[in-house]
Amino acid sequence: MFNEEMKASIIFSVLGIIAGTVSFAANQTVIALVIAVVGALVARFVVETILKTKHDLKWYLGNGVVVYLFFWLITWTIFYNLVVI
Repeated sequence: MFNEEMKASIIFSVLGIIAGTVSFAANQTVIALVIAVVGALVARFVVETILKTKHDLKWYLGNGVVVYLFFWLITWTIFYNLVVI
Protein backbone atom coordinates (compact mmCIF):
# COMPACT_ATOMS: atom_id res chain seq x y z
CA MET A 1 0.00 0.00 0.00
CA PHE A 2 2.68 2.53 1.03
CA ASN A 3 6.14 2.37 -0.41
CA GLU A 4 9.28 2.85 1.65
CA GLU A 5 9.61 6.58 0.91
CA MET A 6 6.04 7.31 1.99
CA LYS A 7 6.45 5.35 5.22
CA ALA A 8 9.67 7.21 6.00
CA SER A 9 8.02 10.58 5.32
CA ILE A 10 5.10 9.73 7.61
CA ILE A 11 7.45 8.65 10.41
CA PHE A 12 9.57 11.78 10.02
CA SER A 13 6.40 13.93 10.03
CA VAL A 14 5.13 12.44 13.29
CA LEU A 15 8.55 12.74 14.91
CA GLY A 16 8.79 16.34 13.70
CA ILE A 17 5.49 17.18 15.37
CA ILE A 18 6.66 15.52 18.59
CA ALA A 19 9.99 17.38 18.45
CA GLY A 20 8.17 20.67 17.83
CA THR A 21 6.05 20.13 20.91
CA VAL A 22 9.08 19.22 23.03
CA SER A 23 10.98 22.24 21.67
CA PHE A 24 8.16 24.52 22.69
CA ALA A 25 8.14 23.02 26.17
CA ALA A 26 11.89 23.72 26.45
CA ASN A 27 11.02 27.43 26.40
CA GLN A 28 14.40 28.60 25.03
CA THR A 29 15.26 29.08 21.37
CA VAL A 30 18.77 27.63 21.52
CA ILE A 31 17.58 24.51 23.32
CA ALA A 32 14.73 24.20 20.81
CA LEU A 33 17.23 24.20 17.94
CA VAL A 34 19.37 21.59 19.68
CA ILE A 35 16.29 19.43 20.19
CA ALA A 36 15.47 19.77 16.48
CA VAL A 37 18.93 18.69 15.34
CA VAL A 38 19.25 15.84 17.83
CA GLY A 39 15.70 14.77 16.99
CA ALA A 40 16.55 14.59 13.28
CA LEU A 41 19.51 12.33 14.04
CA VAL A 42 17.42 10.13 16.31
CA ALA A 43 14.65 10.02 13.70
CA ARG A 44 17.08 8.54 11.18
CA PHE A 45 17.79 5.61 13.49
CA VAL A 46 14.09 5.19 14.28
CA VAL A 47 13.30 4.96 10.57
CA GLU A 48 16.14 2.48 10.03
CA THR A 49 14.81 0.34 12.87
CA ILE A 50 11.16 0.44 11.80
CA LEU A 51 11.76 -0.05 8.08
CA LYS A 52 14.72 -2.42 8.65
CA THR A 53 16.75 -0.72 5.93
CA LYS A 54 19.82 1.45 5.51
CA HIS A 55 20.23 4.29 3.04
CA ASP A 56 22.74 7.01 2.36
CA LEU A 57 22.53 10.58 3.62
CA LYS A 58 21.04 11.86 0.35
CA TRP A 59 18.05 9.52 0.71
CA TYR A 60 17.39 10.69 4.27
CA LEU A 61 17.67 14.35 3.33
CA GLY A 62 15.24 13.90 0.44
CA ASN A 63 12.72 11.62 2.09
CA GLY A 64 12.69 12.71 5.67
CA VAL A 65 14.89 15.39 7.15
CA VAL A 66 13.32 18.21 5.13
CA VAL A 67 9.85 16.95 6.07
CA TYR A 68 10.93 16.57 9.71
CA LEU A 69 12.30 20.12 9.91
CA PHE A 70 9.21 21.52 8.18
CA PHE A 71 6.83 19.86 10.63
CA TRP A 72 9.05 20.76 13.58
CA LEU A 73 9.11 24.43 12.58
CA ILE A 74 5.37 24.62 11.89
CA THR A 75 4.48 22.94 15.21
CA TRP A 76 6.90 25.04 17.23
CA THR A 77 5.69 28.26 15.55
CA ILE A 78 2.02 27.45 16.14
CA PHE A 79 2.58 26.79 19.84
CA TYR A 80 4.81 29.85 20.16
CA ASN A 81 2.17 32.10 18.60
CA LEU A 82 -0.62 30.65 20.73
CA VAL A 83 1.24 31.69 23.87
CA VAL A 84 2.09 35.17 22.55
CA ILE A 85 -1.55 35.88 21.67
